[in-house]
Amino acid sequence: MLKIAKNAANLLLACGLLFTACKGEKPKPIINTDKPTPIPLSPEEQLKVDISNKIQSELGTAKKFNNILAGFEFGMNVKVVERHAEKMLGKKVLRKVKKGKNKLEYVYQLPVADKKAKVDAYIDAEYIQGGLSKMNCYTQVPSNSSSNEYLKQIANLFTEWYGAPAFKLPAYNSCERLVWITGNKHIELRCELNAIHFDYTDLTVITPPSFDGGNSNQVDIKDVSKK
Repeated sequence: MLKIAKNAANLLLACGLLFTACKGEKPKPIINTDKPTPIPLSPEEQLKVDISNKIQSELGTAKKFNNILAGFEFGMNVKVVERHAEKMLGKKVLRKVKKGKNKLEYVYQLPVADKKAKVDAYIDAEYIQGGLSKMNCYTQVPSNSSSNEYLKQIANLFTEWYGAPAFKLPAYNSCERLVWITGNKHIELRCELNAIHFDYTDLTVITPPSFDGGNSNQVDIKDVSKK
């Protein structure tokens, strides 16, 4: 009888300990505090990030570089541009050429080949909210030169004017593709078919499209003034 009582006491004690353990705090879940290893960016992805950071950094300086070519400036309205163009005609910085049967257009006299010769650079202005926001320019590649050689001549001229390019983009149409970014002014130099294009963009108004490796000459422009 004593032995049965002793066994019963031990059983009650075990149950009591088990009940106490069950009433205790629940074990805390194990949390993995190790941060996931970031996936490294490809060279092109990193370049896009660098360009975006450069644009934001330059805009953050609040420095304005509104001069473009031949005295044209970002922000000019159509009438001011036309008056200035007539003034530059008198100084022989611009000249007029026929475009179609009944239309004339202005061309800039771009100095190339160590400034010993001047070639026609066709210009086309884009306006947003009444102000000059982008100027698209191009010059034909001479028959005695390759596109890449001719682009390098213009790149040398631009480096003299604007300093070294900020970025060299992946080859485009088998040519170099260069970008200058200073304050609010963005310049892109590239090959398109049998011409060299160089575009001036006011970054306070327009965000240039991200580059790609394609050969399309279609350029989409995002108007950031309509946020």
